Amino acid sequence: MTASFERCDSGVVAACEMLERVLSLPPVSGTQLKIRIGIHYGLADAGSGGDGVDGARRLAQTCRPGQALASSTAVMLLTPSARHFAGAEAFQSEAQSGLEWQVFTIGHRVGVVTSLPPNAKLSQRLRLRHQEEVMFVEEHRPIVLLGRELGNDVVIIDARASRQHARIERRRDGFVLIDQSSNGCHVSIDGDEERCIKGAELSLSGSGRIGCGFSSKEIERDLVFFDIV
Repeated sequence: MTASFERCDSGVVAACEMLERVLSLPPVSGTQLKIRIGIHYGLADAGSGGDGVDGARRLAQTCRPGQALASSTAVMLLTPSARHFAGAEAFQSEAQSGLEWQVFTIGHRVGVVTSLPPNAKLSQRLRLRHQEEVMFVEEHRPIVLLGRELGNDVVIIDARASRQHARIERRRDGFVLIDQSSNGCHVSIDGDEERCIKGAELSLSGSGRIGCGFSSKEIERDLVFFDIV
């Protein structure tokens, strides 16, 4: 399967989410499903060819099961907010010896430690509470997915939520909510008025609550509560 994206950031984030979603699936006949993903920047023609597609295919063929690799060509075009999804250093094992560019490992955790400055931000965690479940967005779990689909970290039952509604990322400068839904995210940060974002980002600070597709003012079991600890 091949897919093209207008921005390298989008391709890398999609690869990370695919790895996480497949990893969260239950084993089939005792075997854990794993995928291989290659990411390259280049031309993609109207069919299924082009040097971008060919490069991505070659990379995918060298991956281990459950691994995503990106070419240095693609990694060079990542914005600072997405650079931490790539490994800090390029590498080239024997499997990649025939490639004309350096290779970077892609994933939620591969570049987290090296991409963050050595200051107090490293110790900050965003605590999420949904129904009876509590989880943290932190160094070892820098992205949390929200939505109706069972593969999400926070599964929203309310029909107004999209299957892949939003995600929360840990970045250099704090925690960010990214909406990717039809009905938007309604966010109340304590002390401020409710805000609704759709297809946009919002920095999370202090404490508050998130409604996925519905007002955060509703008395709703599916509200997601957050606070920085």
